[in-house]
Amino acid sequence: GGVISHEPDVQVSWRALKMATLRKLGWHEEGLTDEETLQKLFSKWDTDKSGNLSKDELANALKDCGFWMTEKEVHDLFAVADTDSKGVISFDKFVVALESGTATR
Repeated sequence: GGVISHEPDVQVSWRALKMATLRKLGWHEEGLTDEETLQKLFSKWDTDKSGNLSKDELANALKDCGFWMTEKEVHDLFAVADTDSKGVISFDKFVVALESGTATR
């Protein structure tokens, strides 16, 4: 495990997570084209099988990708994708956050 640099810009973190996700899936930067494969990775991280990622599940996903972040960093990153403040990130919101570097409503 490495140490993530303390980036004040949350968008950079979503971009970094996208790059790590692509590497994990053996893809290149041209985009997340294979949603089925991404869904499998999301499902692996969705340990309670709710169909959504909780903040703890996102923290574990980040660790799985080699990012060790503070609770506040995870909270800030989570808040970007949790646009409706439900306390969970759906697969669709996860994809939007990864694709854009941020999440939108």
